[in-house]
Amino acid sequence: MTARLHQNVLVVDDDGAILSALSRVLVRAGYDCLTAGNLHDAVRQVRQNGPQLGLVVTDLSLSGESGMTLIHHLHRRHPSVPVVVLTAFGDWDLYAESLGEGVLEFLSKPIQPEAIVAVVERVLGPPKVRKRGGVAGGAGRPV
Repeated sequence: MTARLHQNVLVVDDDGAILSALSRVLVRAGYDCLTAGNLHDAVRQVRQNGPQLGLVVTDLSLSGESGMTLIHHLHRRHPSVPVVVLTAFGDWDLYAESLGEGVLEFLSKPIQPEAIVAVVERVLGPPKVRKRGGVAGGAGRPV
């Protein structure tokens, strides 16, 4: 995949520890990160920052709401913004549905920090500037 113009990543997860860890990993890898801990905040971020988003990384289960709602919203407003789905549940029906909505990858939690960085780099290209310290969050420790 060719490098995208914008390297902003919106990370959405209702688990604060995972949200913080993913954001920290991506920032230390050199990407700009926006975060949302619920569906409402994620939709607001898409409305405010959609044209500048290079990628959305979202959990499918968001405190009783579906990450698919966010994916549908994003696809309607900004169909060129790719999505990576993280989930602790292997739901193949949602997987099939999500592929038609711009979802590039469907990853199971827990995920290794190096794996999420590799996926983001594959989608966005290498970061313009790498932060000191490389991959954060204890390389090798799942997020």
